[in-house]
Amino acid sequence: MSNVESVARTVARKLRVKRLVDRTTALGLRVASPPYLFFTWMGPAKLPTSRQTLRRMGLYPIRDHYYQPLFNDEHLTKKLSAVRALPGINWRHGDQVALMDQLTYRQELVDLDLAAEPRGDLDFSISNPEFGSGDAEFLYSMVRLIKPARVIEIGCGNSTRILQLALRRNSAETGQECEHICIEPYEMPWLEQLPLRSGALRRSRSSSTRSPSPSPSSAASGGSGCRPATDNRNPFDAGEHHHMKLAHCSASADRVGLQ
Repeated sequence: MSNVESVARTVARKLRVKRLVDRTTALGLRVASPPYLFFTWMGPAKLPTSRQTLRRMGLYPIRDHYYQPLFNDEHLTKKLSAVRALPGINWRHGDQVALMDQLTYRQELVDLDLAAEPRGDLDFSISNPEFGSGDAEFLYSMVRLIKPARVIEIGCGNSTRILQLALRRNSAETGQECEHICIEPYEMPWLEQLPLRSGALRRSRSSSTRSPSPSPSSAASGGSGCRPATDNRNPFDAGEHHHMKLAHCSASADRVGLQ
């Protein structure tokens, strides 16, 4: 048997297993759905014990109903990508084009070989499912262009990896370290492996609003903030608290943050 045939059979076997797991899970969900549907129909206020049980499970059902968050795209009457009139937003198209003309870091990105397989936890790969092509190159280029004195990152992951590449390049050019504040209360244990260079990196594992807090002076001194767009928004968590303060600080300092 050739190597190609062996790989093909392995892939086919994995696909069959995935389909079996998917169908079995779908069957289980159908069997388990009646009590969840009943819970959403009655409402959590009338079923407090059930509500507490679901909270402890870390699970909360929603129903295909106009009072519930929309998840069924069959109800959409127009494509979300369709052109819309948004008179309340000034897109400043000319400024956007001018900014793009300043992002001249294509060769640097090519030299970084971002498509290569990562060899360690701190290595960035463009093929990751969370922060891939487009987002990664733009973030790298913006940090290289702005050369911020401080970056406050709320929610860490692959954006942290590409940020570190840009910050190290900035440091090599200017001789100055950027303070990189990583606020990640829940995941990414590899953050502990990031090298501490002259106190340039700060890590916060706090899930409360006691995490390092931005101030107007941080924005005025060249600070920037970024938050992954995939994060779940909780109005009371540290991430949302700092995200809103960053927006306020950037506005009060007449600066554009990497929101």
